[in-house]
Amino acid sequence: MLARKLYYLRQVMKNQWIKKKELGKLQDAMLRRLILHSYKNVPFYRKLWDAHSVNISKIKTAEDLDKLPIVTKQDVLKNRNSMIAVNYRKTHEIGNFTTRATSGTSGNPVEVIFDERANDYLEAVYLRGLLAAGYRPWTPLVYYWWTNFESRIYNRFGLMNKVRIPCSLTEDDQLKMLQNKNTGYIYYYGGILHSIAQKMLHLGINIDAQMVVTHAELVTNRMRKTISKAFGVEPFDQYGTTEFNRLAWQCEQRENYHVDADSIALELSDDNTAIVTGMANYILPLIRYDMGDVLEISGEGCPCGRTLPTIKNICGRKEDVIKLKSGKAFAASVIADEIAKFKDVYKFSAIYNGNNRFYIKLAPFTGHENLEEAMEKSLTGRLKEDVKVRIKILDEIAKSKRGKRKLVSVEIP
Repeated sequence: MLARKLYYLRQVMKNQWIKKKELGKLQDAMLRRLILHSYKNVPFYRKLWDAHSVNISKIKTAEDLDKLPIVTKQDVLKNRNSMIAVNYRKTHEIGNFTTRATSGTSGNPVEVIFDERANDYLEAVYLRGLLAAGYRPWTPLVYYWWTNFESRIYNRFGLMNKVRIPCSLTEDDQLKMLQNKNTGYIYYYGGILHSIAQKMLHLGINIDAQMVVTHAELVTNRMRKTISKAFGVEPFDQYGTTEFNRLAWQCEQRENYHVDADSIALELSDDNTAIVTGMANYILPLIRYDMGDVLEISGEGCPCGRTLPTIKNICGRKEDVIKLKSGKAFAASVIADEIAKFKDVYKFSAIYNGNNRFYIKLAPFTGHENLEEAMEKSLTGRLKEDVKVRIKILDEIAKSKRGKRKLVSVEIP
């Protein structure tokens, strides 16, 4: 409903500037309503919380969430039917609601249902992050995606239209489409756009952009600099996921990420993994859901004046943390950042095999005779520990069905 979307947009645009104390009260009230609803209407949570002797009357603030058990992706896969609120089953046809599935890059995809109210609210939250990046809704957005877009009511008024770049195409073909269909506003997977930027700089191709937003993939500081050099504007990065839509985004300062605290409650586990509670979706609530992403929280806030809490960095997946023989551990972003400094590398995918050994798939532009030795030396210097690197040169490095290419992963025999 367009009127409801506009109402929510007005509301969330205000929320980013309200005093921290007011924002905390808003989040606590949203959490209390969600917890009461879930205990009353969602069989999975009622059974889980009773089994852990949880007294939900004690869950009054975001600080109390740690009294609840963590829910994993496997829990959702095994118990999805019992996670659907029974009051919605009684009054609605569940099949008519919006269903979105995760990419399944790290295993089986999770399907999440969203009711119409939640959809409208989350779209407003999503647009807020784009507006902070300078997006103008009347200008089509060049959008890298895996499927055709559904027509929305606001598209009829010329708002938030998208020009799709199919993820199934190679980066060479995507670059040709970008040259022909550029609107100045670009929304792309970070790792894939970095490869395109490398190609642009290698060939001396210029594409003027007014705004570039990266999302969905790991993007490091060096990768951002390459994208900035190629497109002439510094990119904004956003942190999102199918389960919750948008979680955090960079504003015009392009420093820390603003957490959508009026949409989610974000916690960090002992190993700095994101634990997320979605406060908008009541039909299939995800409460204290283990995202599996390693984050670095920032307590500094942002010079822009927004009062939303901030993230300093998104470091990669928990299962992709590199653990060396010495016991030192490094996030996937450290490895990707070091490889990204090689200008002759068009595309890459690094696999850590344990015992300080890396197997790196490379699609280089030119000669590669010294790349193996150079990367081994570079990684040894960055990690402060001797490592061994084996390289395989390829013409193409495979992507997932949804167009992602995992830049760093761990595969230990």
